[in-house]
Amino acid sequence: MQFAGIKDSSHDPALASELGKRFGSDFVALTGTDSYLQLAMQNQAAGCITAPANLISPDLREVWDLMQEGKDASEAQTRATAKRHVLEKYPPFPPTLKALLHRMHELPKWSVKPPLEDTLEDLVQIAISEMNAL
Repeated sequence: MQFAGIKDSSHDPALASELGKRFGSDFVALTGTDSYLQLAMQNQAAGCITAPANLISPDLREVWDLMQEGKDASEAQTRATAKRHVLEKYPPFPPTLKALLHRMHELPKWSVKPPLEDTLEDLVQIAISEMNAL
């Protein structure tokens, strides 16, 4: 069996480094941890695939662009990480993400499947305020 790449969702910075050392650019490594995008790209990762990218893609794109240009992406990475941490403050993650997508980007209000329940509207508003402040 042959494959060209992997999504690393380990949340392990050492693994991101090891993948880069072991495979270099011959292997497409995509981080599943958006807060490690800069680190992963410093170790030859091609990018990221994450659920929060639905909300924080402008910051992640800025990290990617700056890394491609050989520039410091720390500020954009810090913003992306801070926004991810806002989402993590209001578990469970899927209902909060869906609620924010609906409220912030006027996307359909997708339902969540049991046993999950919708995020309380008060918490959604707090999360939106926190995201907009970053």
